[in-house]
Amino acid sequence: PPAKGVPLVRDPVCGTYVDQARALTVRRKGEMHYFCSENCRTAFQQDRELEVNCLMQTEERLRADIVE
Repeated sequence: PPAKGVPLVRDPVCGTYVDQARALTVRRKGEMHYFCSENCRTAFQQDRELEVNCLMQTEERLRADIVE
């Protein structure tokens, strides 16, 4: 398990939580996406529908933060 206080990020492909400092990344439209493995990163890059769904979820979270 990661050390206490280590920031974790969620892989949008498989849902695994990953140490942010060790995660693989892809930046899309200003949003950083984090991945547990090259397989998940490649799947994200090759699947346009998955990428669009992740971006939509990010936009929904941002809108919810503004409303609250």
